[in-house]
Amino acid sequence: MLLAQSPSTSTSTISDFPAATWTANRLIDSTFAVRDPDSGGTVIRISSPFTGYGSGGVYRELPVNAEETGVYEINARIRTEEVRGQGAFLYAYGKSDSNLSINYVASPGLTGQTDWQEVSIRFLASAGMDSVRIGCFLIGEGTANFGEVSIDLIPPQLAPPDTIRTYLDTFFDIVSENALGKEDIDWAILYERVVGFTVNARLTADIYPILQWALREINPHSFLLDPATASRWSSGDPAQESDIRPDTSIVVSEGHWIDEDVAYLTVPFINSGHEPTLGYYASALQSVIRQLDRPGLKGWVVDLRENTGGNCWPMLAGVGPLLGEGICGYFIKPGDDLAEPWSYRAGTSYLDSVARVSVEDEVKPVDTPKIAVLTGPNTTSSGEVVTVAFRGLANCRSFGQPTGGYSTSNGQFHLPDGAIINLTVSVYADRDKHLYGRAIPPDVVSDRPLKNALEWLRE
Repeated sequence: MLLAQSPSTSTSTISDFPAATWTANRLIDSTFAVRDPDSGGTVIRISSPFTGYGSGGVYRELPVNAEETGVYEINARIRTEEVRGQGAFLYAYGKSDSNLSINYVASPGLTGQTDWQEVSIRFLASAGMDSVRIGCFLIGEGTANFGEVSIDLIPPQLAPPDTIRTYLDTFFDIVSENALGKEDIDWAILYERVVGFTVNARLTADIYPILQWALREINPHSFLLDPATASRWSSGDPAQESDIRPDTSIVVSEGHWIDEDVAYLTVPFINSGHEPTLGYYASALQSVIRQLDRPGLKGWVVDLRENTGGNCWPMLAGVGPLLGEGICGYFIKPGDDLAEPWSYRAGTSYLDSVARVSVEDEVKPVDTPKIAVLTGPNTTSSGEVVTVAFRGLANCRSFGQPTGGYSTSNGQFHLPDGAIINLTVSVYADRDKHLYGRAIPPDVVSDRPLKNALEWLRE
């Protein structure tokens, strides 16, 4: 069983989880277990601000029997108080020694002022997991209360209806035709394993965790967006009730001078496909460059160590003044002659000849001094796009630790119910068409990358 303290399929609730067994994550006030005046019970209370990245929460890690697999239902009640941003949500994912995020699943984010709402997610515990992390999280501003967190195994009972089989067939038609390395996958065996997990499924939503698992089996960078998450990806902050206004609660670049001769800036993650929000992010990044640029700078430090990815196009548009104009990388399928270039020109990032994200007022740097790029294991996905974009520049070196190893590109494929498959279809290549597709080592491996970077910039 998933829960060591649960000898049967009976539900374990938050009353089984004293505060000492939960771990705070980026909370300024670690007293998160409080008495709810309405119910008299204990709830988890998460309030902004946080110690970093505009987000925080609590989590609990539970052991998994590696010999068992099954679908678990995780339930909670959530109440929000003036929440803005991506919102308050419940999440779960598995962990092993070789993979720190397996079968990630999360509930839709709740925003605004809400009364208690029932929230439920289904999580697939699959072979190879050592533990599962269950968390209560808030991205943005405000306060979120979580009560009656519970987890329960769903026992097999009924065969899925034909609609589920049809949906699975559509899913497998897409992934078997387009996946990177498709020739190395035994699709018949994977299909039968997925079908075996779909017992009890009555709705397509019931099998999202299974499809999430299947995508990670195909490639660890692939994942599924359920319809609600896919809608939020393209529409921005639902609390603003507008597709035109940007979500200004996102984390944007920060910067400062170091001893007045070096400019330092961060390039954070951005998990959005909302055009106004992407433009806002890119413009904010260029605004930091404008504020820090001055004659006589010895160099720039571009910190990507906490850039976990999301959408690379506003990142490239934002750092474009430092990259310079022209091609800065490619998406390439190994063994295929087709190479899709990414580039920056006149305030806009491009995929091939298609404009992706533009800034309102392009920055033109005074000089072109040296650039030091900082990377680490949390530099993943789109963060690795930016890492690769700086490769091959004569005035650039990278410092730190190897990146997370998700230097592959995902294509989006739509399912009939509005879910989106983000499927890994190619690998990153730098401006010299050197292929990656794995962890990217820095030029200088260092436990003190900022110190080493400053020494090099000031040589």
